Amino acid sequence: MNILDLIIFIALSIAAYFIFINYQSVLFPRPPISQTLPPTLPPTTIAPTIAPTIAPTIAKTIARTPVQPPPTQRPGKTRCPGGGPFGKIPVLPFPGGSTLDLASTSTMQKTKMSFQASASTINASGGILTITMKPNEKDNNPTNPKTDRRRNEINISEPSWCVELGNTGTWGFQVRVNEDVNWGSNFYHVMQVKSRDDAANTNPYFTISIHNNQIAVMDYTAVNYTPIQPLCSAVDQWIPVSVTVTNKAGTTINYNVNGKTGTLPMPPAPGGQLYFKCGQYRKIADTGDITTTTSTSYKDVCFHVG
Repeated sequence: MNILDLIIFIALSIAAYFIFINYQSVLFPRPPISQTLPPTLPPTTIAPTIAPTIAPTIAKTIARTPVQPPPTQRPGKTRCPGGGPFGKIPVLPFPGGSTLDLASTSTMQKTKMSFQASASTINASGGILTITMKPNEKDNNPTNPKTDRRRNEINISEPSWCVELGNTGTWGFQVRVNEDVNWGSNFYHVMQVKSRDDAANTNPYFTISIHNNQIAVMDYTAVNYTPIQPLCSAVDQWIPVSVTVTNKAGTTINYNVNGKTGTLPMPPAPGGQLYFKCGQYRKIADTGDITTTTSTSYKDVCFHVG
């Protein structure tokens, strides 16, 4: 082969290469890319295929996820905002203190209480004491009933639960209002600390009351109220309470009601044992009384000296 033939061969090879590059899609057509991918499974195929694999995992995950309990509010009840707690609440019942037996009504009555109530309106079960006021209930004070009020109460009269003159003691409990009512400025007490010496002071030293549609605390003057929270916010809500009293003049009563703390003055001349009482006690309003059954409940009722 001479040089001229070599040059012609190289030129033809280069030309053939470029022709191949430019026309290979025509000479050797490729299938569409969709035909080269694996087929897509329809949903009816995917579900049976994957479900047996992931179902046990999902079931285990659901089982481990804690389910939040529903609110304790009962059907048909309404509650408004403002229910607290408003700060650090007392630990109840008190460690090392005395706790009231509320397992049943029969065992509760063995704790040497005194009753200012109709027997049918007192019920203790499962650690909860409920005291009910029926429409047109009378003042169930056995010694001095009055016609302008209604009363169903329990007095914890056992001496070991009382604060002697000069001593200090603390009562604790949780209270629950079971119905929302419309109540004004007449007294409606659900818990009291009172003196046995009624000649010294007939009013309670410390009271939790329903007052102007508020849960409030009242001092011994029976006119000074300190609001704690709206009554409607307390419906079906347990409100923890502690009350510490030193039974002598010049001291203060320290309270914690749902995390709200404060002090109230003692009477100038306290006298006799101080004791705890709870229940429904209200004055009949000038415009008429509540026409539906009402009740309050109590639990973790406890006491310690000092």
